[in-house]
Amino acid sequence: MQDRDEEADMKLKQAKLAFEAIGDHNCATQCLQSLGDLRRMQNQYEEAEILLKQAKADFEAIENHLSAAQCLRSLGEILRMLDQHREAEVVLNQAKSKFDNLGNCLGSAQYLHSLGVMLQEQGQYDQAQLVLEQAKSVLTSINAPLDMAYCLESLGTALQLQDNYAAALNELKQARAIFLSLDEMSWVEHCDQEISLIHNLITMN
Repeated sequence: MQDRDEEADMKLKQAKLAFEAIGDHNCATQCLQSLGDLRRMQNQYEEAEILLKQAKADFEAIENHLSAAQCLRSLGEILRMLDQHREAEVVLNQAKSKFDNLGNCLGSAQYLHSLGVMLQEQGQYDQAQLVLEQAKSVLTSINAPLDMAYCLESLGTALQLQDNYAAALNELKQARAIFLSLDEMSWVEHCDQEISLIHNLITMN
């Protein structure tokens, strides 16, 4: 996993330099955004925030409003991961407003997913379930398998935390199948662990 991240990092930096050399500011900024998201996934939040704020500003300068909104959502995710839930909600709502204005269903679904996970982290499991089901409904109408898998995994967790084991297993098995089809093996393993946990809980009860 680390080797793959290092390779992605190197390729993104090389691509960014190449796009800058030919004056393609949009593609260069997309590389910057991807570098920021890569740092976010690596839990390097301080550097991720710097990169994503710069990408957001650059996208706004060239009037790429959708990509700017995506950067804003990623910044909200960083705040959520740092347990700054109030600040995260403000930023995520700003991103949602931009996605709605642009009519971008994927962005709206990603916002709902982030909100659902945040509610789950705050112990509001029933509310989290409702919001995640809304996200799932939106994702059903578009082709975004990885986002759907993330949503199903989160929904499965929310259901498990409410002791709704049968429904939780159903969502997690669906998520696992999608992750497997996309060769996201670390997430397949994660789903396997959650499924095993639920089987153990059922046995204990």
